[in-house]
Amino acid sequence: EITAALENMDSGLSACVGITTGIVVAGNLGSSNRMNYSVIGDTVNLAARLESLTRLYNVSNIVSEASRDDAAEFAYRELDIVCVAGKSQSIRIFELLGREAQLGAERKQEAAEFAAALAAYRAQKWDEAAQLFSQLQIKCDNGQLCQVFLERIEKFRDDPPDADWQGEYIFGSK
Repeated sequence: EITAALENMDSGLSACVGITTGIVVAGNLGSSNRMNYSVIGDTVNLAARLESLTRLYNVSNIVSEASRDDAAEFAYRELDIVCVAGKSQSIRIFELLGREAQLGAERKQEAAEFAAALAAYRAQKWDEAAQLFSQLQIKCDNGQLCQVFLERIEKFRDDPPDADWQGEYIFGSK
């Protein structure tokens, strides 16, 4: 899964991909008149939800924590902790950046700066997080990703989350 997504990144093919690891039911579904080989299950549904989030975060791929753990030789940027529609438990999501050994210093620095901004956001240090995301928004390719967090910060300033909030964002619809 990860290798195929990485090869698509290198080829210039533009596609949005949601990747997760888990058990699925695979096989022919349908009637004797019309058969369709498919996969179904919670893992498939989660992958579909992750794929739909790629547009919000303006990234070409989103990888679940389970898939990231299974492919540690790659470099990732943590994007968020989310609870997608149809789920009750939050998961950490990541963007696949490339092979760890081939990742440039600039891209590693950008990922580190994003991680610092994300840490300030999760600690509810709204001013610090807003400053870090604003600085990143100016100098990185993906200003929309930073804008997502800047908009959330403005909402949280008016209506703060609970003190025990861990930084998760709950999506109520597909």
